[in-house]
Amino acid sequence: MTDTKSAPVNAAPAAKRSFAAMRHERGTASAIFNSAQYFATVLFAPIMGWITVSLGWPYVFYFMGLIGVLVSVIWLKILYAPNQHPRIGRAELDYIERLLKDF
Repeated sequence: MTDTKSAPVNAAPAAKRSFAAMRHERGTASAIFNSAQYFATVLFAPIMGWITVSLGWPYVFYFMGLIGVLVSVIWLKILYAPNQHPRIGRAELDYIERLLKDF
């Protein structure tokens, strides 16, 4: 029963990667995404266990929510469109635009 409810968890990111990553970079994008899922479990499971034992289970949600908000703020601060990025060179921008035409 659990697998039927979690099926979109793997299908949705795969569809997103097929639109967001260039054709020749999709394998790398998939590998990074899939390995990050397992790394996050290894990293956060002990922390969440400690929080549950020390403070109670509701605090796990507060902690993870706070991390989510902080990461979102940082992400929005460093995310740029390619043509607005402060450190992109003309050659790299031309390369991205050429790849997007074939996308």
